Amino acid sequence: MNSNTPEIQPNVSKRAFWDIDFNTIDWEHNTQYLIIRVIERGKLQDIIELIKFYGKERIKDELKSASRLPIRTYNFAKTYFSLNSDDFRCSISKR
Repeated sequence: MNSNTPEIQPNVSKRAFWDIDFNTIDWEHNTQYLIIRVIERGKLQDIIELIKFYGKERIKDELKSASRLPIRTYNFAKTYFSLNSDDFRCSISKR
């Protein structure tokens, strides 16, 4: 969580989490999964809220260290953070 914000969760829609109980999400655990899920399936405003909550550096680090990324999330990370393919340790899934 970005140290400048006292929030316990980002103000994101439930769109990316249709299959789990949104109210039970622990935003400090499974951070990488949550970031990937919001980028892959959320709206642009959800991604903006995620960046406000975690900060750009934490999101970038979580995406770079992921073992697997959906192609959409990988492309977002490369473009938004100006990263190269070599910056990632992941394999890319086509879903």
